[in-house]
Amino acid sequence: MFRWLSKSNRKIFYSDHFAFTQDALDNTLCEIVSKLANSHELIFLLTHFPATFEQYQTLLEERSMDYAIARDSIDWTTNLATLRGTDANIRLSLVQTFMSGICGVEVQQGRDFDISVIILERHPLYEMDEQLKRYVKKIPCRAKVGYYLSFDQPVMNYAIGAGLRVLMQQFGMSNHSLVTSELICRHVRRRLLKYQSTHSSRMPTDSPLEWYQVNGE
Repeated sequence: MFRWLSKSNRKIFYSDHFAFTQDALDNTLCEIVSKLANSHELIFLLTHFPATFEQYQTLLEERSMDYAIARDSIDWTTNLATLRGTDANIRLSLVQTFMSGICGVEVQQGRDFDISVIILERHPLYEMDEQLKRYVKKIPCRAKVGYYLSFDQPVMNYAIGAGLRVLMQQFGMSNHSLVTSELICRHVRRRLLKYQSTHSSRMPTDSPLEWYQVNGE
């Protein structure tokens, strides 16, 4: 599923991709990212939590993938060559850092290049991912956007539950492949919106597990 915006800053929002296990997600994700990087596309890998950031940094290191850490805010007013600089095509970033860049009303003209934005986890608060999507829509270049998630992740484990896991296995979901499913998406959305409406605590944490410990399950 995707929607089109103006030609110069067209965005494609793909359906969420789900894996049963983190290993299956990691293997497929590395294949996809390597192909994108080899095609000279600029790829942003985003996480909400520092612990997840470190997890994927370790993965990229273990797979000997050429990447750079996006430590500073991004100036979307520049051209692709300047934006890329001398760093690798793969950029690992926290969502907060990614969203601190200049875009939207500050940029009056679309930029003629493409990026891929891959989000590697969901936040326990549904609104945090909605904020990210709204920000991406303002970026003045073309972008392909998608979530790559594992049932092993704490937020997904909370949102999915044992019942839906069993149901997806009965539907033929493999432990070694990724799927897209509107059923899963609707279920996750309902669960996270319910959590958001019933939990008022918003203390920031380093990991999703710690989030649930501090702010409640």
